[in-house]
Amino acid sequence: MILRPSWRYQLILLMIVLIMPALTAHAFDIVIQGEARSVIVIPDAPLPAVQYAAEELRDHVRLASGAELPIVRESDAPDGPELIYLGETEASRAAGVSADALEPNAFVIRLMDGRLFMVGHDDKGDPLAVQTRSGTLFAVYEFLERHLGVRWLWPGPLGTHVPSQSDIYVDRWDQQESPRLAWTDWRNAKSIIRPDLWPDPSIGRQFIRDQAQWKKRLRIAGTHDIRAKHSFERYWEQFHEEHPDYFNLLPDGTRRPLDGDNSGSCVTLCVSNPALHDRIVSQWEERGRPPRINLGENDSPGMCVCDNCRAWDAPDPRFRTSPYWGHGVIPTRAERFRGHTGVVGDSAAWSGRFDAADAPSLSDRYARFYLTIQQKAAEIDPDVTVTGFAYADYWNAPKQTTLNEHILITYVPPLWFPYTERLSKKMREHWDGWRATGAQVMLRPNLTHAGHAFPIWYVQPMVDDFRYVIEHGSVAMDFDSLTGSWATQGPTMYALARIIQRPEMTSDEILEEYYEAFGPASSQVAAYFDHWAAVSRTVTEADISAYYDRTGGGGSFKDWVQIADFIFTPPVMERGRHLLERARRAAKGDALATARVEFLAKGLRQAELTLDTLKAYKTYNQDKSARNEAALARAAKALYDYRASIQGDHVAAIGYLASREPALWRELAR
Repeated sequence: MILRPSWRYQLILLMIVLIMPALTAHAFDIVIQGEARSVIVIPDAPLPAVQYAAEELRDHVRLASGAELPIVRESDAPDGPELIYLGETEASRAAGVSADALEPNAFVIRLMDGRLFMVGHDDKGDPLAVQTRSGTLFAVYEFLERHLGVRWLWPGPLGTHVPSQSDIYVDRWDQQESPRLAWTDWRNAKSIIRPDLWPDPSIGRQFIRDQAQWKKRLRIAGTHDIRAKHSFERYWEQFHEEHPDYFNLLPDGTRRPLDGDNSGSCVTLCVSNPALHDRIVSQWEERGRPPRINLGENDSPGMCVCDNCRAWDAPDPRFRTSPYWGHGVIPTRAERFRGHTGVVGDSAAWSGRFDAADAPSLSDRYARFYLTIQQKAAEIDPDVTVTGFAYADYWNAPKQTTLNEHILITYVPPLWFPYTERLSKKMREHWDGWRATGAQVMLRPNLTHAGHAFPIWYVQPMVDDFRYVIEHGSVAMDFDSLTGSWATQGPTMYALARIIQRPEMTSDEILEEYYEAFGPASSQVAAYFDHWAAVSRTVTEADISAYYDRTGGGGSFKDWVQIADFIFTPPVMERGRHLLERARRAAKGDALATARVEFLAKGLRQAELTLDTLKAYKTYNQDKSARNEAALARAAKALYDYRASIQGDHVAAIGYLASREPALWRELAR
């Protein structure tokens, strides 16, 4: 018996067919079933940032769906809805979507009348430059990140994670967003990445460009460089003959740079000197009274022992016990931070004789210096701001000096690897103390100089602390430097950039984003990096100090590589290889996941070859025989040949690594 539907049932089916299009229609279709349904419209004379924003939108939509959205000038735009307008167009202005009232780098995304507008505060200039205003570009990145799930894990195509989707549409969108911070930068380290030290310098230059692109995609940018800089590096050259009183009085009664500072670029000031104050303010007036006066001390701890500067210091018992302040022991230029900064591993005691805890705080004298200049300049321009450091032996908060919002402190915290609970606690105490003075404060760590080519790890404490300073009033963040060991330190670098952009995220959420890009190998890759996290957590500050002493400076900015073999021992490296092999097996059959796991493997292989070369180097230093020199030459050549083979893969900044390794390695590898 054949059952036929009743007329009522047939009517219901007909009604469903008729109403389905209404139920599935979208307010704005971009791509449907892999076919482009929209067009990107830009102004007839687009700014470079807007043109680049259109290309980024087109390219990422193509990666997601296979469809390519046309890019047209507004005068050539087709009639009808379903147009995506980027930047200030006639259509956006007519719709009341304008950048006129937006802050620099702010943007609006708005769906209106079947048209999608993305408009931001833009200006001329290279779209990848930190200081180019790129609000429309940031609107596109917001759309790609929020709506398409795009993630930029590391520079280059392999690090760009774009989930596949055949349909891309928008039902509603009305968003206006301004940057959380006035300035963010992670310096691309052009001076130390050294394209000339790459086998192919053109690849080195492209690497720098690709890192700049990655930074922009993560919205690391700013419009006004408000950080303090070392401001008086030429003062000695200009004024020491006529005004030696501008400079630090040393315990031996001289006013001069430290031995070894031939140019005087690291000499510090007699910051209490009224004649120096007059000079600084008059120079500011001669420059046309810019909105900021930069009072960043030269790259040294404060050194002046004159009675007036000492009168500006808060009482501190360490003045009596300190080798320098209490006993007159004067460091050389090379030793100038030792025993002062308290960063174990960066600045151990001078020749092992003194402990960093002996250094008294000079924060009150520098705070009073900033305040004195600000008040003096405010008599001419009440709105002027002065910028200065909290650095070296003056990073503790002042005890008896109150500042104001016209003073901006660039806080350089005592953070280094290992990133310990003690350092974290100290950083927060410093931060809260400087904020309590009434000054504005920004964060500028040197943390990311540590690690060389090795998988050191400090994601969780870094994320927690950087979120803390953002939530507690940071006006800007600046990092020195982006050294580019992407295949070994990738999660850490991604987490740093992500927390600047999204401080509401936890470290677990950020790491989950990173690991998801490895598809079927995600849990195995997580286990691989958990291994490096566990290894890093076993390293103590005392360990680093001991390694520093054993190697004569290993673990510092320039010589970190010298201690790598103490941490990354053969069993540690073998465990890493084992875990990575498990990730390889899990990724098998997924071409993209396999390629990303192999990217990590290249980083690990480079670390292994670096350890081989370091071992041969230390053996050679103990016995400079021809046999040991030949062994070092073989190891160095294997390392540098391997780097040449991976130089275009974004594994690491090869020129940076070479610049931080003994020159003998480069010479013997030729």
